[in-house]
Amino acid sequence: MIGLLRVGSVARISALVLLVSACGATTVIDTTTTIRSTAATTSTLPSGSVPELLDRLRAEVLTLSTAIVDGQGAKRFAEIDAIWRAAAAQLQRTSFRESTQYQIDLMRNAVERKRPADADKASLQVRALVDNEYPDLAD
Repeated sequence: MIGLLRVGSVARISALVLLVSACGATTVIDTTTTIRSTAATTSTLPSGSVPELLDRLRAEVLTLSTAIVDGQGAKRFAEIDAIWRAAAAQLQRTSFRESTQYQIDLMRNAVERKRPADADKASLQVRALVDNEYPDLAD
């Protein structure tokens, strides 16, 4: 008799657990994925010698944070990126080129995340890198 009570109790507890778990909150997981296009647009790169392009780059990077605040960050970054790609195409793979590319990537993130302070930091680093590599360009 006691064995039957235990079996009945276990069955009741199991039924209660199933009933309670069936009444739990339903969670819907949104699996929508946003895909950003990273394909470069077909535009002509600025022309000039490496020093000329880097001098333009030095001037443009300082305006990026203000452009981000004004909602024009993507447009300004596109100009900066085009100048850098034109200069980088003429440079050997050195620590200067790699370090500058890293700072350009940080600027891209600053534009995407709307973080003007990060753009300022990266722009100061780009200017320091250019000034160190090409001291004749320094103000």
